[in-house]
Amino acid sequence: MRNTVDQAKGQKDSPARILALQELVKAGVDLANIDLSNTNLSNANLRNANFSGARFHNVNLSNANLSNANFSEARFHNANLSNTNLSNANLSNANFDSVDLSGTSFKSANLSNAALLRVTQDSELTTDFSNANLSNTNLYGDFTSANFSKTDFSKAELTKRI
Repeated sequence: MRNTVDQAKGQKDSPARILALQELVKAGVDLANIDLSNTNLSNANLRNANFSGARFHNVNLSNANLSNANFSEARFHNANLSNTNLSNANLSNANFDSVDLSGTSFKSANLSNAALLRVTQDSELTTDFSNANLSNTNLYGDFTSANFSKTDFSKAELTKRI
């Protein structure tokens, strides 16, 4: 199955790749440092996966279930994470650059030491950071419609884009 994932690299819409990834995750296979750039993973169920150090450049993860997954040190660039469930995920030291977080749930997620740069979100869709750990995190973007209830901002830097 890992071969199917690797062989479909660069194919934006590969149902076989999505199914193979979901099966690998179900089987508990470690997917650390995988490059999933230029992939459509919308609606994928990848909860509990280990994607530490993975690359997600030009990826569509909209409506995906990524709860309880490990994304420590992962890199997201020009990614669509709208309406994605990242609740209870480990996103420590992750880098988000030019991503859409409209309606995304980071509820109780660990984003310590992460960077969220040039983030966009639809003002009508709340991005949920409630109970999340954003300590030492750098946030740059418009977060006016985000829910930060009970969020840990210790040593975080928040800069609003104008």
